[in-house]
Amino acid sequence: MHRIRLSVRENRLSRPDIVTEADYEPFVATSGTSFVAEDDEGPIGFAMLDIGRAHVWALFVSPHSEGLGAGRALHDALLAAAAAKGIERLWLTTAPGTRAAEFYARLGWTACGVTASGELRFERAPRATPLFAARGRSMAAHRPAGAAMSEPTLYYIPYERFLDEVEALAQRIAADGWDPTFLVGIGRGGLVPGAYLSHRTGLPLLSVDHSSGEHGFGDELLDKLAAKIRDGARILIVDDINDSGGTINYLRSAIEAKTGGPEGLRVAVLIHNTRSDARAEYRGSEIDRDVDKSWYVFPWEALAPRETLKEEALEVPERLA
Repeated sequence: MHRIRLSVRENRLSRPDIVTEADYEPFVATSGTSFVAEDDEGPIGFAMLDIGRAHVWALFVSPHSEGLGAGRALHDALLAAAAAKGIERLWLTTAPGTRAAEFYARLGWTACGVTASGELRFERAPRATPLFAARGRSMAAHRPAGAAMSEPTLYYIPYERFLDEVEALAQRIAADGWDPTFLVGIGRGGLVPGAYLSHRTGLPLLSVDHSSGEHGFGDELLDKLAAKIRDGARILIVDDINDSGGTINYLRSAIEAKTGGPEGLRVAVLIHNTRSDARAEYRGSEIDRDVDKSWYVFPWEALAPRETLKEEALEVPERLA
């Protein structure tokens, strides 16, 4: 495990001796729950949970085994273990602008601020998650007995409703008087709404990639947005839905860490979940996830295979019935 920890490309130790092999022992023996991902040649990743502090102490995958699903499988195993232990809220920290930060935001973690050392602090309730099978790997993290996936209900949003949501946003932005300098469509979900809203309002549109997982593409643009805000610009982020809140909270934390505060940054979404931890100043419409468990399929997503849409829905199962 220590070999894997020293091999990672992100969140590297500033000095190799900060963490020693002896530091892993308490998590394995007494205070934590540990999981190891393996292939035919041995361990390729590991994760450790500090039960007493409700803290994800480690989750790392060997650089040579990235993209195979080991990280997701380890993540889901930790959440299931924490739920079984009765932990109500987990927390972890990671460096801003990294693939790790995007990974946690994508899986429903809420960015809750920046620590004194400059890392992002994420939190989430450890609801048991359907375990994600790593492709071509034999995992030490197995599905808990009795765990079952819910079948998502797909709701295809009519084009007319989409237009109504855009119109509602445009009217609310105009009535507020905040006057954005730029709209910023967040890839992928916010790109089409951003383009329509730009045409409707006449405001210029920028875009930031957040969905591809390609390290560095979105981070450089977030830095540029922060610089514009420091120069006095007002940035309005546009996305399709504020559901778990992970994406919005991540973007707010990443930008505000470079601007020193929330001034100059707001968010507009077509659909807002009133149970979300994230704030969206402008909403086309609202839903209550305690009541509405549908998985919304926007017009530009309708060409995707139904199985793909169902897989995406199951990535955050607490949204489902």
